[in-house]
Amino acid sequence: MAAVAIGVAAPAATAATMSSSGLPAAQEAQVTESLAALLESKAPEARAFLSLFSADEIAEFKRAADTAPSKSGPQALAAPNWGKIWSALKKIGGFTKAVGGKYATFKNWVDSRPWYIKYLIKGLSPGLTLYDIWWHFNH
Repeated sequence: MAAVAIGVAAPAATAATMSSSGLPAAQEAQVTESLAALLESKAPEARAFLSLFSADEIAEFKRAADTAPSKSGPQALAAPNWGKIWSALKKIGGFTKAVGGKYATFKNWVDSRPWYIKYLIKGLSPGLTLYDIWWHFNH
């Protein structure tokens, strides 16, 4: 009887912290916070990085950053929308070479990027891990 109670309680507890999209609510909040921090930054390197993107792309980033996580799921960039992810990530110098190599090399490359690049990657790929991104471009 105790095993049955545990089996029922665990999914219920998990469901309370998950959105209908399957993303943890905290992760949804991180996506919008990451994009908002990047867009609001006055740091010259962040401003220079954002200048690589078109007005339409910036508008979509702003829309995603302004959208609060909801109980019905994230309203940020659709994930995975590989076309949007690719069009943004290929503008990051070295991305194509890094993602084309081994996963460890790609992870080290991402880890060595400045905060604003990490925030953009997180904001563009809600619910995806670095491994998911690497795997998609390698298979």
